[in-house]
Amino acid sequence: AATGDTAPGTGGGTFVSFGSVQTPPSQMNSQGQVAFFANIAGSAGNASRNGVFIGSVSGVVQAVARMGDVSPIGGAFANITNGDISLNESGQVTFHAISQSGSTQTPAIFTGSGTASPVKVVARGDAGPGGSAVSVIPLNFQMNNAGQVVYVAGLVGGSSPKGIFLGTAGGAQASVALAGNGAPGTDGGVFSDFRDFDIELNNSGAVAFRADITGGTAS
Repeated sequence: AATGDTAPGTGGGTFVSFGSVQTPPSQMNSQGQVAFFANIAGSAGNASRNGVFIGSVSGVVQAVARMGDVSPIGGAFANITNGDISLNESGQVTFHAISQSGSTQTPAIFTGSGTASPVKVVARGDAGPGGSAVSVIPLNFQMNNAGQVVYVAGLVGGSSPKGIFLGTAGGAQASVALAGNGAPGTDGGVFSDFRDFDIELNNSGAVAFRADITGGTAS
């Protein structure tokens, strides 16, 4: 893909830029597929100004999601975030986007592909553990080849303000660790904070993470 190429998907227009200096613009898998964020100029009514796409040197570029597309959580995508993109060996792409229905905007993480419409992984307002609700959707996350996505989410209304979760698009989201849980190997310490860029996920669904600890022998 290059600037000036026609942007596939509803709305038309052409690519004008890819990613940013601060944000990795693309990811590639061993199949030679590249998932990338792009800004778009000249779409119909200038209503579809960015999106996430997938392609390869041997095949056509396809839209995974574009601003203005129908969102699976209602309304339409008001913005595709120029942030983290995760691509697996099956060509699934996980991305962050904001959906708008009426005057309500809802950030969420979605998984889609060039041939399948996006499906929600988690959105602000979803139910969390212990009667809580998801309040903060991260910009950083990871997906494995099984389609599992790991992320750190903020919580309100329960006993824990933050947690690490593992789930799939359209499936249940399981908590890996919650702030306030006991931290093993710290002589009584508890997890107090997690950072969304300090997590790793392998293809077996095992999660490695960094955590702040309070109340124990390690910090």
